[in-house]
Amino acid sequence: STVYDTSFQEYEAKYGGIQKMFALNQGLLLFQELKIGRVLVEQIIVDTGQGNSIIGVSENVLSVKVEYDTAEIGIGKNPESFAVRENSIYGIDVKRGVIWRRALDGIIPISNEGGMSVFVMTLCQKILQANGRVNIYGVFDVRFGEYVVAFSAFTMGAMSPVVVASQTLAWNESTNQFSTFYSYAPENMCSKGIDMVSFENGGLWIHDSNVLQANFYGVQYYPELWVV
Repeated sequence: STVYDTSFQEYEAKYGGIQKMFALNQGLLLFQELKIGRVLVEQIIVDTGQGNSIIGVSENVLSVKVEYDTAEIGIGKNPESFAVRENSIYGIDVKRGVIWRRALDGIIPISNEGGMSVFVMTLCQKILQANGRVNIYGVFDVRFGEYVVAFSAFTMGAMSPVVVASQTLAWNESTNQFSTFYSYAPENMCSKGIDMVSFENGGLWIHDSNVLQANFYGVQYYPELWVV
């Protein structure tokens, strides 16, 4: 329970606070408000002086240098939107108005696919004007191969507050596009193994386990297909 200043590193403050950390392949991913980077653990990047670099062993726990992704994307102040499945990581950057996926091919703004960019940008603009914090929960549903992201309801405006309804939508990995909106508004979400779990009024609910389709928190909904 002791912290020594000899194991302390300070990184780029211009990218905002570190909202989330995730261990991956002998490194530590840092999710700052405006940028995502990787810090080596007990390793160091050495410049050879010939235009390239090599990785060596270091006595420091964390390297002094961050390898930042080239994309100008962070996780804002919504680390609860973080979700991971194998080599893919998901989240949202409200300030940039994008829902993103970070994989082996880099960071991709998946909200720009399938005509969802205007919807997501408009919603993010409203969140930036919200009266207080807006929670944005994320989880990966293994059974359906979906990144599910849920925006909590919020109010905006001082004199005559406007209520913005909650929104829950899903990105499908197999079709590479947003596939559906869901009718439930969770208080939180997480996954355990192949199970997806959400919370409502303090109660825990397991998804994808009952025979009734479109039944959330004991309320029966009916699927709709909108044709443009």
